[in-house]
Amino acid sequence: MNLFDKGLSIITDFITEEEQTFIVSNITPSSKKKNTKGRNSILRYGSSKPYPSNMESVKMPEFLDFVVDRLVDKNILKIKPNHVTVNEYLTGQGLSPHIDSEASGEIITILSLLSPAVMVFKLKPLEFSITVPERSLLKMEGEARYKWQHKILPVKDLRYSLVFRQG
Repeated sequence: MNLFDKGLSIITDFITEEEQTFIVSNITPSSKKKNTKGRNSILRYGSSKPYPSNMESVKMPEFLDFVVDRLVDKNILKIKPNHVTVNEYLTGQGLSPHIDSEASGEIITILSLLSPAVMVFKLKPLEFSITVPERSLLKMEGEARYKWQHKILPVKDLRYSLVFRQG
């Protein structure tokens, strides 16, 4: 079974090291909010669909405009996403298995920053693990998006993920 044939793709070096530094420098520690589950810090911008908690602003942050534009310019998405979730993972933190809400749109893209993460996909009885490198973009659509649960194993170093949705 190859999940890459089922709607999963990774684009390595989607952004440069300088662009990564710029993005991270604009994620201000004073505004980080802790999830009540204690898993990682979450900030949300744009549409409150499908996840209304931890909303920072109804506006998408301007410092991400170039990423949003690149998603459309490179035909990764047909329309600009209207929601972004910024997740901060401290050393040892991960994310439990889930399938994103159907209200998140047909395609979910995740920009991985600062360090790699191991992502595990599961559709009983099958399981598939990949390493998502820093500065890469992971795209989920089709079966990979709607049928397979995914989780993040505990990270070894500080990591940010930016999850772009059209909800």
